[in-house]
Amino acid sequence: MFLMAFSNTLGWAQTSQVGYRPFAQDGKIWHCQVGLIKENSYDNRIDGDTLIDGVNWKKVYNVPDLGKYYYAAVRDVDKKVYAIAKGSNRARLLYDFSLKEGDIVRCGIEGNKFGCLLEKGEQPDSLLGIEFEAYLKVNRIDTITDYDHNQVHRVFILTLLDAYEYPLMDVRGEVSIYNNVVWIEGVGSYTGPFSPWMPLPAQNYTLRSCSVNKNYIYGYPDDYEPYYFEWEGDEDEVETAVNSHNYPYGNNAFFSLFGIQMTRQPDRGIYIQNGKKYIIK
Repeated sequence: MFLMAFSNTLGWAQTSQVGYRPFAQDGKIWHCQVGLIKENSYDNRIDGDTLIDGVNWKKVYNVPDLGKYYYAAVRDVDKKVYAIAKGSNRARLLYDFSLKEGDIVRCGIEGNKFGCLLEKGEQPDSLLGIEFEAYLKVNRIDTITDYDHNQVHRVFILTLLDAYEYPLMDVRGEVSIYNNVVWIEGVGSYTGPFSPWMPLPAQNYTLRSCSVNKNYIYGYPDDYEPYYFEWEGDEDEVETAVNSHNYPYGNNAFFSLFGIQMTRQPDRGIYIQNGKKYIIK
């Protein structure tokens, strides 16, 4: 049997009784990358509290190479993550970690600031006069262990649906792995903390790591370089994994055993590259 793996974990597992991991925490830093150049990066950092209408929120700053500016306020309410963008007075739902497998949620957009989820009865906004609305379906909820092996976090695998609530198809008429949206409880989206409906692969933005007071709960430090070796096990297992997810041959990218393309060199676990299985120690 395969050991199921994710980019910053020892393994995946089916969900069990796992305590909720909050999104809005003092000392939390999301390290994000723009495009394919590793050095083209910035941080989103939680730094301090603010009162909005008598309610306590955490302040998030955008920190590029030079400077620091206020970006949004965030807070957790009943396993849901809310955000108020700079210049707005409206709380928007970023993530809903109270969802269960099979649930469907709608997505909207607020200008070009960040995507959001729509709560029951809430109407989508328009962008340049065009109304935006999409749907996400929770396909599976698993768990992962963080980089420092201190906590277990729930992972939500969601499929982007069309307006009629059918899975979006690729050119072959099949559900594409690239339509997957990945949420990590306490972290946010695989593409960044403020992009809850952005499907893989990430074309412009990638979340490289997320840490709380220098403890990494997703990804790993930039100076960490894993090594890997080729799996010399049963070739039938490799062929089965490749065929079951249509991994492209001749592609140097790493893929998880679930068929999700890694957007960075992966951490410990078992992966597919160029049709072969590798173990990263």
